[in-house]
Amino acid sequence: MSFDLGDVSASAPPRMSSMGYSGGGFGAFEDEPPLLEELGISIPQITGRTLTVLNPFQINPDPHEDADLSGPIIFYMLFGLCQLIGGKVHFGVILGWTTLASIYLYIVFNLLAGKNGSLDFYRCVSLVGYCQIFMVLLSAFSIFLPRGYLNMSWGV
Repeated sequence: MSFDLGDVSASAPPRMSSMGYSGGGFGAFEDEPPLLEELGISIPQITGRTLTVLNPFQINPDPHEDADLSGPIIFYMLFGLCQLIGGKVHFGVILGWTTLASIYLYIVFNLLAGKNGSLDFYRCVSLVGYCQIFMVLLSAFSIFLPRGYLNMSWGV
């Protein structure tokens, strides 16, 4: 059994330039866009949409014209994290109810709009995801309450 690597002296080590490592053939690191911009995630847009959902008295449909899933995924992860900290593992339930709510919202809105309905499924998932923020807030609030507190105080 032989592990012949060939002529080791023929391969030269990679050279260092003034900018750093020059091997690999890629451009300079400074030319790269930020990671969030490269992925298409806009934090100001997510906060604007979140504030639109949280303020029911000011109706502004403009932020939801361009649907995205980066904000809803953040809210689903936060909701799952709050449930996990509270001692409940319900990731499948979260995904299942979100999928069903998105499908029903898509069907009902397109049936109501008739032939002029232009609501796509991607936008429905985005809207349901942004409306999930209330569940995230309630779940985060329930972490700090003792177990069974609501049952004892309200007789539920």
